[in-house]
Amino acid sequence: MLTGRASRRIAKLLRRRGYRLVAAPQSFLVCSHNALLDGEASWARRWGMTLGAVSKTYVQSAPAGARR
Repeated sequence: MLTGRASRRIAKLLRRRGYRLVAAPQSFLVCSHNALLDGEASWARRWGMTLGAVSKTYVQSAPAGARR
């Protein structure tokens, strides 16, 4: 079995390129066929909805040149 957290590396690369993270990185459990395990899809959906709401607030309040 392979384990790892791609979310940490992705967050690090985004920060390095000057992006501001609006939420903590999250990881989701997948099977050997890269499909989400039971319960993970609903958790990912909730996290995504929260991320979208936070991002929308950030974009609307950021000055024109600072949206990155």
